[in-house]
Amino acid sequence: MMNNVLEIPPNLSPKCEVLSTLLLQNNKSLQSISESFFQHMHSLSILDISYTNIEQLPNSVSKLEKLKALVLHGCYNLRYVPSLEKLEALRKLDLYHTTIEKEPEGLEMLSNLTYLNLCIQSLKKLPVAILPRLSCLQCLVLYVKSSSVEMNGFDPARLTKLEIFQGRFTELIDFNAYTKSIQGQELTSYLLVMAQLKAKFKVNEVTTKFKLKCDGVRDSIVSGTGKNHSSRQSLSDISIFFQQANQLRVCSVEDCKGIESILDSSLSNSLCSPLENLEYLWLERLDNLHVLIKLEAPLSISSSLPLLGIFSHLKSFVIKECLNMKQLFPFKLAHDLQNLEKLVVCDCVQMEDIISSEEEIHKGKRNKHSHGIQSSQIKGVGIEELTKAKEHMRF
Repeated sequence: MMNNVLEIPPNLSPKCEVLSTLLLQNNKSLQSISESFFQHMHSLSILDISYTNIEQLPNSVSKLEKLKALVLHGCYNLRYVPSLEKLEALRKLDLYHTTIEKEPEGLEMLSNLTYLNLCIQSLKKLPVAILPRLSCLQCLVLYVKSSSVEMNGFDPARLTKLEIFQGRFTELIDFNAYTKSIQGQELTSYLLVMAQLKAKFKVNEVTTKFKLKCDGVRDSIVSGTGKNHSSRQSLSDISIFFQQANQLRVCSVEDCKGIESILDSSLSNSLCSPLENLEYLWLERLDNLHVLIKLEAPLSISSSLPLLGIFSHLKSFVIKECLNMKQLFPFKLAHDLQNLEKLVVCDCVQMEDIISSEEEIHKGKRNKHSHGIQSSQIKGVGIEELTKAKEHMRF
């Protein structure tokens, strides 16, 4: 823990034979640890040196055979980690944002490892031959923004105990193959990026380019950018979306130039929506988006049946810079918007209607059994830069 440790004397070798936990994290002035420091700490089980400025880990760490957790998270200057071959008891290894260029020697011997964080920008090659041998892994985090390191040759589906996974695919066929392979697995969180190596993007809680996030038991984030992703015309085109989208609470789609609709009913076996539990929807800079729901059902069916469950739990909807959207909600969706509290429409210059009037065109009047959205239930409304908007926008 942060206790303003500036340095460890070169010859210090404390005799702590029964010490099980040593926490040195957040001592940012600490730049080195002597080779003899861990010499008499044979019982050490947890070692946390995260967020310090050490440049190398002393070789004596290699002899801590009872060590179960080695946390070097945020050691941005760390260039060297000694052999881990003898640390067979190790269950957690966190190398997040260190500056090592190669995986530590002996990584393949860590058969009990359940947590491995290799989110390392400087890593020159992914240890694809080693990772499948770590069969107990429950959490694997890789650096998804790398411009040079590929996952080619590594099939994360072989790690059947994974609960948390972050990785990047450069080919859509590999991405879809993996998402299909994890059907039935109890992943609690995953970040999957489908992008060419040279593609530039940000991955965080606000600006992830294509983000699906669940609340509670599952957190699922799918991120995609670059040419390989631009051919996707709907979220329905992505296999993982229909696998687990019915648990989504938050969905953000940004800068996906090929997206023409959010859902395509022709790719679903029923009119029931995978978005039935969605509470927050954010759409931004989708140049080709022109409808929320693409309906392929015959008119006799689509006009007589409601779109079951679509947006029925939606509380907040933000749409910005979607230049080809003319109608926001189909008339048949209005009855599902009873929980909507916040609506923001910004810089959608072609927008004409908040709720389309297609039902009136076909029947000459509204369906008296439909329940439209009531303006009184919305707590916040923002409408900006709608140059073609009609004055009588319906709520």
